[in-house]
Parts: sequence; C-alpha cells; structure tokens
Amino acid sequence: MTKQYRSRHVTISDDDTKTTINELGSSSVSAQIQVPKGASVLEGVWAASGFGITAAAGQHAVYLRLEGDGLPTGEETLVIGGAGNDIATGNRSILPAQYYQLNVPVQETNRITPSAEFTGTATDFGNIEVGITLVFN
Repeated sequence: MTKQYRSRHVTISDDDTKTTINELGSSSVSAQIQVPKGASVLEGVWAASGFGITAAAGQHAVYLRLEGDGLPTGEETLVIGGAGNDIATGNRSILPAQYYQLNVPVQETNRITPSAEFTGTATDFGNIEVGITLVFN
C-alpha cells in the first residue's frame, strides 16, 4: 500500500480543554478520520502549532490526542509544541511543522478522532492554531 495522508486543523481558545480537530482550511469536516482501507499502521504524524502571546508572560505545552476504534491498542497522546515568553509586552511564535515517527497499529475502515489542548492560560496566549497530518501505511 502506498502512504495515505489525512489532515485537519483547529483553533483552540480555552486552556486545559480538549478541543476536537475538525476543520480543514476553510471547511468544517468530520472530526473522525477513517483509517484508509489497506492501512495497518499509523506511521507518523506531521504537527504544527502556533500562537501569539497577547497579554502577559507565560508558558504553555500543546498536546495531540488520538482516540477511537481505529486504534486497537488504545489512545495515543503526543506533546507537539510548547513555548513561553518572560516579558509582558507580547510575542508570537513561528515554529515549523515537526514529524513524529510512530508505529501504531490501526484497524482499517474504523475511525480515529484527533483532539488537541494546551496548558497555560488562555488570556496570556489568545488562540493557538494546531494543524496535523496523519500518515498511514
């Protein structure tokens, strides 16, 4: 089987709140990603997160959760980003997408639901954008 890719993104506005990743560019799409027919592993994840610090100094970490019956061994959680600022005048981050190599068994045609959340305080960070691409093989 050739590799197959499934992408999503989301804007997170509340800290410590699991947010379903259910957008693809300007379109709302199903949060559930169907494992492609013939796929046996989730080979990896491309992930990026970006934020603007709006009010005060602070730090955060961004987590990606993968859940659903498409993952027969259970939920997977990855740290996909983090940043901080020690001054209260504001800042922004420009972080390149990172590839996280995995070897997670998947159940073809079943579904994976991705979600993201961040630690820290939403008033310090404003919104955080998260983009992911799942790589199946």
